[in-house]
Amino acid sequence: MQNERIKYLFQQHMAGRSTQQEKEELALLALRGGDLTIPQLMEKTWEEWEGTEGMEQDKANALLQSILPPKAPVAADRYIPFYTTPWLRYAAIILILAGTGTYLWLGQKQPAGSLQNTGKVGQLADAPPGGNKATLTLGDGSVIVLDSAADGQITSQGGTNILKLNAGMLSYKAGSTSIPRGQVLYNTISTPRGGQYQVVLPDGSNVWLNAASSVRFPTLFVGSERRVQVEGEAYFEVSPDSRRPFVVYSGELEIQVLGTSFNINAYTNEAFINTTLLNGSVKVVKNSASRLLQPGQQAQVAHNLQPSSREIAINPHADIEKTMAWKNGLFNFEGATLKEVMNQLERWYNIEVVYEGDVPYMRFFGKVSRNIMLSDLIKGLEDNEVKFRMGEGRRMFVSAYPARINK
Repeated sequence: MQNERIKYLFQQHMAGRSTQQEKEELALLALRGGDLTIPQLMEKTWEEWEGTEGMEQDKANALLQSILPPKAPVAADRYIPFYTTPWLRYAAIILILAGTGTYLWLGQKQPAGSLQNTGKVGQLADAPPGGNKATLTLGDGSVIVLDSAADGQITSQGGTNILKLNAGMLSYKAGSTSIPRGQVLYNTISTPRGGQYQVVLPDGSNVWLNAASSVRFPTLFVGSERRVQVEGEAYFEVSPDSRRPFVVYSGELEIQVLGTSFNINAYTNEAFINTTLLNGSVKVVKNSASRLLQPGQQAQVAHNLQPSSREIAINPHADIEKTMAWKNGLFNFEGATLKEVMNQLERWYNIEVVYEGDVPYMRFFGKVSRNIMLSDLIKGLEDNEVKFRMGEGRRMFVSAYPARINK
């Protein structure tokens, strides 16, 4: 019954016959969703509306905008949903209007498969999603490109055999445990922009690297603790060993672990270094300050704090789903600003984002697969207030229409 009601309300609105009460009901049902959502209705019946009503696209959009009550104030935040269906070829926006409780849904039919180049810089371009790409730097400084290396044993380092198990995974198998401490070699696995990789460390711990990240570790853990160094973002599943705690370094931050699962995001272009605990327990240390995390908590340390600062903020209710979205093949933009969204796209699609003028202020919500083309994802970002165009050298230019900056 709800599906039929949505369809009736939407057709009434597109034909210009709906009352204000019906418009508000339509807006609420559009957000609430169901088996048949507004985007699906748009996909299924656009041609029907255009044919039976003789309605041009501009007129249809104008009718959709008329859901807004007269003189309704527009909120500073603009929430934009994403969908992983063929409907991605339509731009979609939901605006939450301050103090009114009214929602506006807009749709615009656009061609699929390309970015709209609104300027004269460069040619029309697109970018594929990232994949399993990484390099391995050995103890002697030599570099192996893992994505082009054959499966099987690659080499041996410091008494440990290094094996490529498949297209996105490297494993270290200890062949000897009698290597003197001074002879331990260090390896580094680095992912480029547009890359990700998994490695099984010599102690059996698993590390997943996000794009533009690296992990440095010994080819064999000796001594009283297991130490690794991380840049960028990584997810760890640490093998328990009460005799040898696992220690992760990132800048001035130290994370002490016994056996647990946690994520660290330490990209230098983000505001905070975030350590999120999924299970077990970890201690986050910065200088002389330390905090113990419980599962579901997140420690935050600002990048721009002075070295002497002791501040380690704790978020007691971390969004685990959002934190782990990258490992699960998703972008999760819940509450993300435009700059936070574009930082993720830079790393995953190997592009350089250039802002023309002030960075527009808006927030997004929703999830979308990391396996789609950049052009399809951009269609979900365009909202008639932000312009995107591709230039030369994998540069994407982002700008706001002058009259709509920072409303």
